[in-house]
Amino acid sequence: MPLTFPFSTILYKNVLFLVIFAAFLTVLKYLRVVMLEPVVWFVIAMLTYFICTGGIVYSIIHNVPWFKMDRDQYGTVYISEYFMKGQRGQWAGEGYIFSVLVCTTGFILIFLSKVDDFVKKNSHRRIAVISCLALMYFLTEMMLVCYKYKSPWYGPGFSPPGHYQRGPLMADQGNNI
Repeated sequence: MPLTFPFSTILYKNVLFLVIFAAFLTVLKYLRVVMLEPVVWFVIAMLTYFICTGGIVYSIIHNVPWFKMDRDQYGTVYISEYFMKGQRGQWAGEGYIFSVLVCTTGFILIFLSKVDDFVKKNSHRRIAVISCLALMYFLTEMMLVCYKYKSPWYGPGFSPPGHYQRGPLMADQGNNI
């Protein structure tokens, strides 16, 4: 026997659907002007990049905890590991840490390309550029530390190795002929 609903239930569900659909179309009509703004699409792109590179899909599928938690001798819970060793697994929080580092570095690069628009005074502009370059170097080093923790075999860095000699080109570094 087929399932039948009373007329009032069918009417209620159809009216509710039409009201929600009309509200959606009304919101879409007013959002059209907002959605034409490049800043809105930039924010959407950055949020999408942050979520996707943060590994939310992996974390949901594998039901991964935020970080590795342990208890000390007094029973207090603390984070014992922020980054899981090895490339075959990750904690949920480590992806977001790396996403924040990458997105912040990207925002600094964008700021550097538009520093003339934001900072008008030459001395302040120099300070802003030097600060941004120092912050970019620091954030890049932090990304490198995170990557080296996950992949201990990775060796190169952005600074010259400690055994390099300072001085003229005649001091052979093994790079010149």
